[in-house]
Amino acid sequence: AGSVFVSTITTHLNQLLILLSTSMKRISFILFLLLSLCVRAYDIKVDDIHYNLNYEQHLATVCGCGGWVSGISIPEYIEAYGQTFAVTAIADSAFMKNGFLQGVDIAPSVTYIGKCAFRDCNRLATIPIPASVTFIGDMAFRGCTAILEFVVDEKSTAYTSYEGALYDKRMTTLLNCPINRYGEFHVPETVVTIAPYACYKCSKFGMV
Repeated sequence: AGSVFVSTITTHLNQLLILLSTSMKRISFILFLLLSLCVRAYDIKVDDIHYNLNYEQHLATVCGCGGWVSGISIPEYIEAYGQTFAVTAIADSAFMKNGFLQGVDIAPSVTYIGKCAFRDCNRLATIPIPASVTFIGDMAFRGCTAILEFVVDEKSTAYTSYEGALYDKRMTTLLNCPINRYGEFHVPETVVTIAPYACYKCSKFGMV
């Protein structure tokens, strides 16, 4: 009787192991599909830049780039599927935590830079902001520890730069400090608000 009991238990255990093995394979397959969808979360890739397309309005939004790209130049227009799309936005979190990106050139067609768009891109030294940009999302440049200066086009009606820092046009709000700057940093008397994380990781200079 004892041997029969042991044999029954062994059989059940083997069946359980087979069931678990099958379940793990199914879970692994599902995870693989989800990862594939996340990695391919864009409509088209042009010159190593990923875009999502609005076919009705013929607009393109930048949503990332190839993983090993050190520099990108965002164009005014792209050609895709026999149509022309104007590049007007950089999506939320588009380049977040991209440790390879060292330089970026933003076309004068871009009006929107999304939340966390360049967050933790720790090799970017200079951020050019064209006059066309009218919106920059929260924490767009948080943790960009190599930044020496923001350079805003003088024709901008929404933003300006002073001593390398980024401000709203009236210079009442300090939006981002140049994190990698050394020495004293002078805050203009016009400033009444310092945006959240504007001085995040700014440990190389003294604020005056």
